[in-house]
Amino acid sequence: MNPRTKRWLLAAEVLILAVLALWVLYPRSLNQVMGRDFDREEILQVQATLANMDMDTGGIREVFLSPDDPAYEELMTLLDGQTYRFPGLASRSREITLDHTVRLTFAQNAAHWEYSFTGADDIQIGDRTFHARDGEAFQQEVLDLLLAQPYTVS
Repeated sequence: MNPRTKRWLLAAEVLILAVLALWVLYPRSLNQVMGRDFDREEILQVQATLANMDMDTGGIREVFLSPDDPAYEELMTLLDGQTYRFPGLASRSREITLDHTVRLTFAQNAAHWEYSFTGADDIQIGDRTFHARDGEAFQQEVLDLLLAQPYTVS
């Protein structure tokens, strides 16, 4: 292979790696990470399932928020206010650090979307993992908002 071809191949490899790095590190909005069919305007209800990690006082709280509920707007403002990134190559803690696990289920006609976290770096959205810009502090803020709402115990 001649030197000119080697340079072109090296330049192409560097370009491909740069594009991949940008794709992984590029911040995404809530709508982008939830998926193409997710439409905030079409959400009928959000069900929050909060599982207490303390076995002595354990239990599962369920909070139901409809779009006309002020807490729904607060929740969506918190979620919309974050940017989400793929985890990248760095190893991050998956340790549970909140006193509750949180699973949000967004109901939109016949479709449902799942969004869950435990206080560790990861946020599961569907079958993909993301990191929110404000990490655990953001997750704690969402949890505090949900714990302040009327709930049922299951």
